[in-house]
Amino acid sequence: MTLLYLSPPKFLADFIDHYFIYEIDEKTVETEFPDGMRILPSTYGRMGLFFSEPTIKRVQGQVIGANPQIGISGFYTEPRNYTSKHAVSMLIVGFTPLGLQQLIRVVP
Repeated sequence: MTLLYLSPPKFLADFIDHYFIYEIDEKTVETEFPDGMRILPSTYGRMGLFFSEPTIKRVQGQVIGANPQIGISGFYTEPRNYTSKHAVSMLIVGFTPLGLQQLIRVVP
């Protein structure tokens, strides 16, 4: 299992809060995360890029569906569990509120 939590370079610090990279092999997924990974609500938006098969998203035990290979998330009203039966590799970019606003700017 590889976990890396990295800070952005100073010139991106107003826009990006952190980078999180993880690689979890299939055996570790089975033994350490049999019920999935529990993700708590956050005020930070995150963009996730899977380098493996996506996980399955569950809310209150019900399957919502498979995650896309890339997506933006983080604004939940309740915890979510993400389950997998295979190895998982992912890069997560945690945006600051300003950074997320710049990324998904809504134009009227």
